[in-house]
Formats: sequence, C-alpha cells, structure tokens
Amino acid sequence: TQSTWGGITRMLLRALHVRRRFSTGRTSLSVKDSLASIIRDSLRRTFPDLQICDLLVSRSAVPGVDYQYNGAFALSKSVNQTPQQVAQHIASHLSPSPVVHCAEAVKGFINIQLTDQWIGRQIHQVATSPGYLRESIIHADRRSILVDFASPNMGKELHVGHLRSIVLGDCLSRILEACGHEVSRVSHVGDLGLPVAMVVRYVMEAHGQAGAQQDPSTHPFTAPELANIYERAKKRFDEDTEFAKRAQTQTVTLQQSLALADPSVEPSVGVWRNICACSRRSYQEIYDLLSVRVEERGESTYAPLLQTVVDELCGRKVASIDDGATVIFMDNIDTPMLIRKKAGGYLYATVDLTALRERVKAKHDWIIYVTDSSQELHFRQLFKAAEIANFVDRSRIRLDHVTFGVVQGENGKKLSSRDGSPYSLKQLLLDGAKQAQDTLELLRPSEQSTAVADGERPQRTLRLAVGAVKYFDLSHSRTKNYILSPKQMLSLKGNTSVYINYAYTRLASISRQSHGNVEWRHVVLDRYEYKEPTERSLALAITQFPDVIEQVVRTLSPHFLCEYLYDIATRFHVFYEHCRVLGVDEETARLQLCHATLQVLQQGMDLLNVERLDRM
Repeated sequence: TQSTWGGITRMLLRALHVRRRFSTGRTSLSVKDSLASIIRDSLRRTFPDLQICDLLVSRSAVPGVDYQYNGAFALSKSVNQTPQQVAQHIASHLSPSPVVHCAEAVKGFINIQLTDQWIGRQIHQVATSPGYLRESIIHADRRSILVDFASPNMGKELHVGHLRSIVLGDCLSRILEACGHEVSRVSHVGDLGLPVAMVVRYVMEAHGQAGAQQDPSTHPFTAPELANIYERAKKRFDEDTEFAKRAQTQTVTLQQSLALADPSVEPSVGVWRNICACSRRSYQEIYDLLSVRVEERGESTYAPLLQTVVDELCGRKVASIDDGATVIFMDNIDTPMLIRKKAGGYLYATVDLTALRERVKAKHDWIIYVTDSSQELHFRQLFKAAEIANFVDRSRIRLDHVTFGVVQGENGKKLSSRDGSPYSLKQLLLDGAKQAQDTLELLRPSEQSTAVADGERPQRTLRLAVGAVKYFDLSHSRTKNYILSPKQMLSLKGNTSVYINYAYTRLASISRQSHGNVEWRHVVLDRYEYKEPTERSLALAITQFPDVIEQVVRTLSPHFLCEYLYDIATRFHVFYEHCRVLGVDEETARLQLCHATLQVLQQGMDLLNVERLDRM
C-alpha cells in the first residue's frame, strides 16, 4: 500500500510540476492560501511521511462556516483511516493562528471559521490603503503576455457580433496588467484575405478605380457605406461565379503585392489602403466609446514572410503537397491544415502560423487568442502545427484559445451581418443611451442627483449605457450564448452594472455625509466583534477579492468577477437596510466597512473597464 501511494504521489508531483511551469505566482494575501498553509503545517505534523501536493480550500455556504477543507477523503485510504478520523487529526493539530477562530471536523470535512479580529484588520487595510487591493493580486512570476482580440475584417462595420472579443480581450488584458504582467494588446485585423479582397474588387468595378483611390481624408467611405458595400459584394460573390473568380484572383494579387518592397506598383493597393483607412477610423471611434486600447497589427504585417515560412515547412517535411495544395497533416486531428491553395493564395492559417512564430521570437511566453468557439478546430490545428514545426516549445510558452459563445437577438438567432440582420455596435450603444435615460427616470427623486447639470446628463447616460453593455456581456459565462436584451442590461435589479453603480452611489453618498468623521481612517479594529450577521457577511466577502481575481486568471473567465461584485453589492444593500451607519456607537467600524466596500467595487469595476458613477 505504501509503495502504491508513493507511486501515486510521484505522479501527482510530476503533474504539479507541469502546472507550476504556468503558475500565476500568487501572493500571500489570499485567504485560501493562508488557510492551505495552516492545514499543510498540520498535515506535516500529523502524517510526517506523507508527501503533500496542492491543498484546495473552498468557501462554504453552511451557516456559521466560512471555509471548508475536504482533503481528508482523498487521504483516508493512504493512511488507513476514515475521512472523519483524518479530519479530526488535522483539526486537532492546527497551530494557533490569528486567522482561524475555530476548526471542527464534521463528517470528513474540516469546517473553518475566521476570527473577527483578522477580518477587522483586513477591512482596515482595504479601507485606508488604496493600493492594498492591487497589491493583493500582484503575481510574483511576471510574464510577457500577448492578447489577440477584436481583429475585425477590414471593409466591415463593427457590429454586435464583434462585441464579445473586444470586451473580453480588453478585460483580460486589464486584469493581467493589474496582476503585474507585461501585456501587449493586439488586433490582428483581417486585411489580407478574401473578405477585404472581395470588397476591393467590388469597389474597383462598381465605383471606378480612380475615384476609389482618392485620399480617405477627402473622399472617405463612412462605416454604414462600407457595411452596405460589403453586403452587396458578398451577395454578388455568392451569386456571380465570374465575380467570385475575380475576387479570388484579387486575393492572390493583394498578397503578392503587399509582400513587395513597394506595393504601390499594383493599382488595387491604393483602393485597399483607402478601405483600410476608412475602416480603421470607424473602428477607433467604437474603441474610444468603449474606452478600449488596442494596437492594430494586421495580417498584411506578415505578407513578406509567408512564402519563406511555407518553403521552410515544405523543406523540413512538416508540410506536403496534396492535389496541388500545400497542407500539414497532424496526428489526432482528422482535417489537415491548408496553408497554400492550389492557385497560390495563402490562408488565414498561413498568416496565423507565421504570426505565432514571430510572436514567440518577440519573447512572449503566454499568447491568448480571444475568438468565438467556431474557430476551435483552427486553433487546435494552429497550436499543433506550431509544435510540429518547432515554432513553439509548449513546456515554456503557454497558448490559450479563449472561446466564447455568440450574441443572439430576441429571435434566438446570431446577430451578424452574414445572416441578414446587422445591428451595428455604434447603434447598440446609442440605443442603450436612450434606454439608460428611461432607467434613470425610474429612480425616486431622492436618488436622482441634483448636482448633475442638465448639460451633463446626455454624456452621463451614454457612459451608463456603455458600461451596461460591457458588464452585461462580461457577466455571462464566456462559453455560452446569450440573448441581447437592452432592457435587461439596464435593469435596476439583478446582476447589472446599474445595480452595482447604485450600490456605489449609495456608498459615495455615505462618504460625503460622513466627511466630519476621520476617526475610521486611523482606528485598527482588531478587537471588534461583528454582532450583526449582515455586517460580518459583507466584511468576510470583501476579504475574498484576491481569490476571486485568481479564479478569473486561472479560468480566463471574467464572469466570476461580475458574480463577486454582484454578491458584494447585494450584501451591502442588505447590510444597509439592517444596520445604521451614521450616528450610532458602531459608526467608526461601519464607516470603515463602507469605505472598504467602496474600494472593492471601485477596483472591480476598473478591472472590468466599467465606468463608475458617484452620482446617478
């Protein structure tokens, strides 16, 4: 039995070593880490011959229990004891700690309650040290990360279908930056493939080459015009086989021309530049509205390298010729990866493989691609092909495809220009501003800010709408589809940014009303007892901020942060209804708790890039 356990332990340690290569390097401010460390020390005293791997401590919903450890079940067989006996041994050997008030073994679980004094010290730190929460999520292991997101096709208007990649990519970038990593935000725009070539061909034939080549600053296409041109070009491509052939030829012409030292020798390049410039301007307008920062690094960046990469892959027998086309066959993936067509054109896969090679050369050791789930096969092929070609060493470099579901309309269908129901992203934000104004009208007069000038209200409602759109998207599990509902996203009830902002404005109001009380800034409440359950419940939740951020980083899923902020706001509203803050003996302690809550909502909303409103 001991030999078997030793073998299992060695396997677990090897698995742990692999996982630690990509460790997030957590800090010691995590409650879960603190409790795991205490339990680990007890295990070493209780079972000194046992090799200990990761310890998982989880939050508990059991009344009177803050955290729970269930590792006794896994350990029971190796030490020939029941789970309850193991749990009792661990609980009885826990060292005295300022964190743990009591630990009790119950049916194999160890139920843990934290001390009010430790919670009080944490609340003081959060409330009085603005940088404390940020310091609590800094990772010791700093990495060079590239996040590939947004990445629309030139010639198309940004519509609701682009929302998730933009908002998810921006949010993940912000959180990873806050954790201390160096993050490059890249929009790998589609400016080298069939979609843009199809538009170029259509513009040249429909508008005349000379007219289309005018300077975009004097003869620009607007975003709606480009959207209309794209729809007409796509319709013609689907219905006119001769035009489809010319568009395919145009793709090859553009790719070959943009690989030259002076691409302008090809007349269609002028049209291409015009379309890209007009698209770029319209995209930036949306990015500015969303307060998103991203650097454009399009497919055309890699045009001069495509031929070299394909030749290299063929020369090393990684790629082969199949019926005139160049493909890469891979084990365990039935569909080969096509990297050059029979007619000589390069594909999305060719560009992505080349881009990945260059990104690794640029010393990025974690690359994240944020696209919809329909591209799962493509990224499986990409990562595997990069390994086969020795472009990437997966033991050193982490590759993630962050997939997401589609945004659907009320009819349950995907919102996309391809299905005939385009809904521009700009229009969504403007419509949301109108709905936001209606939402603000629902507030009681006492809740509406008289300090907001009439001239500021349109801008304030637009900010509220933009935040609502982003939060609504991020609050859904990224792997699932969701139905876009402007009414729901701007609701004063439920997990919405409006509800979170409502809590924030209440807290800001308490802060303004208490400006004469500065005692809360200086008093460390290490002997305070939380007699009101709603007060302790809120305080305990505030201490969980670092663990929530770790969960987001581990899963690359921001909806966990949204759920946490909603939980904080809900607990605050319950606390506010049951406990007076000002003019009571507990005023100092409760002001400290309110300011700590304010800090958590502020930091959380900043990480989500949802603007805070201190007055509604």
